[in-house]
Amino acid sequence: MKKIFLSLFLVTLLVSCSWDSMEDVWNNTSEKQDFFIETKKLSDFLWSFQIKKSWKINPTQDITISSNANWRVWNIFVKEWDRVYVWSNLISMQDTVANYALNLDKARLSVESVEINYEQTKINLDKAVADTKLNLEKLQKDYEILQKTIEENIASAKINLDNSITNSNSSLFWTNSWASKAELDYNNLIKSNQEQIRSFETSVHKDYLNLKNLFSDIINFSDRLLWVTELNKNQNDSFENYLWAKNTALKNELENELLKLISFKKEKFDSIESNWFDIDKLDYILWVWEEGYKLTILFLDKLEDLFDYSVESTELTSSDISTYKITVNTYQTTLQWNYSAFLTFKASVDSFLSTYKNTEDALKKQLDINEENAQITYNKVLLDSQNQLNSMESAIKNAQINYDNSIKTRDITLQNLENQISIAKNTRSLAQNEYSKLSITSPIVWVVSDIMVDKWQEVNIWMPLIKISSLGDSEINIAVWYNQLDYFKVWKKVIVKYLWNNLEWIISSVSPNADNNLNYKVQILVKSDVKLAWNIVDVYLDVELWKTLLPLWIIKIKSDGLAQINTLSWTILSTQNIYFWEFYWDKIEIKWCVGLSAEDCNNLDIVINDMSNFDEEKFKLIIK
Repeated sequence: MKKIFLSLFLVTLLVSCSWDSMEDVWNNTSEKQDFFIETKKLSDFLWSFQIKKSWKINPTQDITISSNANWRVWNIFVKEWDRVYVWSNLISMQDTVANYALNLDKARLSVESVEINYEQTKINLDKAVADTKLNLEKLQKDYEILQKTIEENIASAKINLDNSITNSNSSLFWTNSWASKAELDYNNLIKSNQEQIRSFETSVHKDYLNLKNLFSDIINFSDRLLWVTELNKNQNDSFENYLWAKNTALKNELENELLKLISFKKEKFDSIESNWFDIDKLDYILWVWEEGYKLTILFLDKLEDLFDYSVESTELTSSDISTYKITVNTYQTTLQWNYSAFLTFKASVDSFLSTYKNTEDALKKQLDINEENAQITYNKVLLDSQNQLNSMESAIKNAQINYDNSIKTRDITLQNLENQISIAKNTRSLAQNEYSKLSITSPIVWVVSDIMVDKWQEVNIWMPLIKISSLGDSEINIAVWYNQLDYFKVWKKVIVKYLWNNLEWIISSVSPNADNNLNYKVQILVKSDVKLAWNIVDVYLDVELWKTLLPLWIIKIKSDGLAQINTLSWTILSTQNIYFWEFYWDKIEIKWCVGLSAEDCNNLDIVINDMSNFDEEKFKLIIK
């Protein structure tokens, strides 16, 4: 009986203990508290943030505007108590010292001049390139035609030679007929050659006069700068001490080069005209002509380089130097174009002179044709054919050189003119900046409280001119950092919160310079019946960005550029690593999600609660 009772007692005790244990587990589960969370897809976050500044409202202030140079008051556009706005014109000044208005006009004219010269020069250079290319292509086609013609002529000459040998004892009629044809060919050739010589004479005379005038212009222009002749020796005394002052040795060298050029023109080039045209002297005439081109082109290249050693002054301005350079460049372009045309002409003359006498002699000998003459004729055809090919190849080579030089000249000249345009525009900008000082403008929206000068009055630098005041309007002056400066613009709206008031005002001015603390002053005009002077207010500026921004409190920074966010997939809480760019106050810019595509990243459900205190053993998640 005792054993049965003891067994029942043990069973009862075990059941009781087991029940108590299960009750404890149930009680622990039921004690978990609700932890409410909200989620939001990454693509739904606004691309904006809000800048908040707390600042004190200041009472009325005065600004005194002073002169920034020595002027004379030209006109006063306002009177006391006039309301002025940002950039309102208050006072205009008359330049009494530096001639800013005149300098601006000169700078503008200089820009227009170099731009016009650029367009005109570009047209001429493009035409020169096109012409030299066309000439090259024409010569190449002529060369192909000449090759075919020569092949036919050689074949024909070979047939005539064979016929001459075969028919050396043929009838007198055949001999007389063949001799008559040879005489006719000879007379036609003489006539053709004379016409060609007259054509050369006309071209040489016309181009010689043009070149002579051009040489005279270049020499006169250079002599007015270098003063090597008695005619111009005492000219331009006002700037001769500044022109090429940095390299007198090169200037002296260039003076000697100019004297050589003058001597060459007088002794050789001008003397051609006295014994104008002799076919036997044509080679010498063309040599003198080409030598004149080379000397003048070399002289202008040195003259252009020498301008870089000049010293700018009131007597010799940068605009004067640019004008001289433009004149030299114009001469260079004209000479290069004429020289290219001359080389083509010279090649045709050389080709003609190398063959015409021999061809005439060959035809003359055909009048007494025989077997020996036929052989000589055949050999002459071979020789003349080779000479013609050589001359044509030389002409093509010269045409190729002319074409390459025209492209090089075009590129160099246009680059130089583009540099001149850039310099002229910079000079115009500087002149415009200086000229703008003649207008005294208001930096802010205020009221004129005092005009301290009179019309026509002479003023000195730092002398007070006019005072403007805020009077009835108060102002808020807030300090912003450099990286915030782009968000604060004049006339942009801000929200000012004071107690229960939400007031919408505008930014009236932004300081372009930082203070000693590297902050920039932004002024907000206060226009309200609420008396806020000396009170602390909160200023809010809404900024819209084309960037995805997340609140800092839902992000855990892991390392430089890497962070972690909490996400929810169905009912499972997990984390996702993300890369970030910059901080924007209480927000951070998202770069991309680690391991996810852009679409999957945008579709993430992000927990927007602060999860730093969440404990799975104490809380259970409840999604709102």
